[in-house]
Amino acid sequence: MSKILAPLINIANFVFFSIILLMILNFFYKKNIIKKILIFFSIIFFIITFLPLGNFLINSIEKKYSNKKNLPEYQNIVVLAGHTDRLIASVKLALEKKNSKIIFLGGSGYMHKTKKNESDIARIFYQNIGFDLNRVIFVSTARNTIEALREFEKLNINKNNDILITSAFHMDRSLYISKHLNLTFTPYAVDFIGTKGNEKLINLYQNFDISKNLRKVNVFFREKLGIIVSKIIL
Repeated sequence: MSKILAPLINIANFVFFSIILLMILNFFYKKNIIKKILIFFSIIFFIITFLPLGNFLINSIEKKYSNKKNLPEYQNIVVLAGHTDRLIASVKLALEKKNSKIIFLGGSGYMHKTKKNESDIARIFYQNIGFDLNRVIFVSTARNTIEALREFEKLNINKNNDILITSAFHMDRSLYISKHLNLTFTPYAVDFIGTKGNEKLINLYQNFDISKNLRKVNVFFREKLGIIVSKIIL
């Protein structure tokens, strides 16, 4: 259901198509209320597109996860499928603790199955860099974060002192789900997409990118919605 609804609950998609629909309604009906709603949605679209709102929102959920230099002792390095940074971080931590294992959680989030899922791609990555695959457990049936952590919960391994690797913006939701599954992790965040917010004006201009602004707003609302859905499901 989450995969089916994803394009519809994307905040940028919602605002954009609302504007299109309102423009059509305004063309045919010329109602004052329609015009006012159209202006409101147009202002919202301007804000999320041209102003650094997304960066501010993303920073609000990423800033708490700057990684500590001295991590506690750990046995398992749990990796939620996603950005390549997660794979690189898992190898770094595994090399620092020779007796640790990597547990990679990821199948395919697509409704139509692809030839290679995320676990297959991760396996190729570890092979290509010469990492010992005997130190990696692949869980390839999960389609989302809840399923991934439930599959980890089922594994017959010692689950004390575990590290959780995922994107900084996704860590809040991951830890919320983990808590409700009685799993305890030390967060290790990667793939930060927010910027500090103290850049000079000329740098903000140079880095101005409408697509990035929209992506950050979408990511923030997706994560918050994911937490709400998790509260309903768990």
